[in-house]
Amino acid sequence: TFCATAVTPDPAGGATGSQRYAINGGCVTQAEFQIAADDGSSNYAIGGDAGINFMFDGEIFDIVVWNTEITPTDILQAQMWACDKYAQPYPWAAQSYFAIVDGDSHGAGVGATAFVECYAYKMAQSLGLSYGQWSNVATAGASMALMNTQAATNIDPVYALIGKPIKLLAWEWYNQQAADPTPRNSSLTYLSNRRNANVKVCFGTSTDTGATTDANRADYNSYFDANHTTATMDAYIAFHADANIGAETAYANFPANFVDTIGHFSDAGHTIVAGLATTGMNAMSFAANDDSMVVFMLA
Repeated sequence: TFCATAVTPDPAGGATGSQRYAINGGCVTQAEFQIAADDGSSNYAIGGDAGINFMFDGEIFDIVVWNTEITPTDILQAQMWACDKYAQPYPWAAQSYFAIVDGDSHGAGVGATAFVECYAYKMAQSLGLSYGQWSNVATAGASMALMNTQAATNIDPVYALIGKPIKLLAWEWYNQQAADPTPRNSSLTYLSNRRNANVKVCFGTSTDTGATTDANRADYNSYFDANHTTATMDAYIAFHADANIGAETAYANFPANFVDTIGHFSDAGHTIVAGLATTGMNAMSFAANDDSMVVFMLA
């Protein structure tokens, strides 16, 4: 199944908005568009573009349209409806867990040349996950505080809905530090609100940008270096310690890993993040004797 949501304004405001795309119930990417008023005079097409090109070669069994914005959890529920209607197994049925990626524009894939180049997709491939066995709910422009708010609908209901424990990869610093003199507090709140017996969280710190040395970022990273305990997270990725994408010299020394001064990753950068993320996700287990496991990773 394929799903596309309506274009909604980005959290940062302005004239752009984002649209999520999902395959088999799992969100795979988010695209940015200019927001413009629609007077109803434009063509609209299903199974092709508005110019009646690039036609879909196959059968379409159902078309469902909502009159309200739907969340990633709603999309999973719609997938369950479709599977039940056509007597098909849920995509995640044979999996021991369901993976979710949360974050800002880095996680949403800004900078990648295609969604298959995003670190969320590459991580899922490395974990052996197919469409519908993972979901990328990262939102361009989101701060950690906004991620915490959105998680109440995008992440928290998922376990009860699909009956699978959740492995969650989450990190964000760039947008939070601009609005919060102590950005780690929002990250700690996010972690505290997500973790439970059925949700394991792999948390990452921050990556480099084109800016000069940032004391706020250094404080953020050093805090979690000293406090990545079983009381706060289940696996830890010290992105800031990676020479290729995280250290203060990464942007200057490895410009091919970035596409702009904000620090959005190129395809090469996404590959590096995916490798670190895969290690972190694999480190987490729902086995009873693994409840206290924390992993500290340095490149």
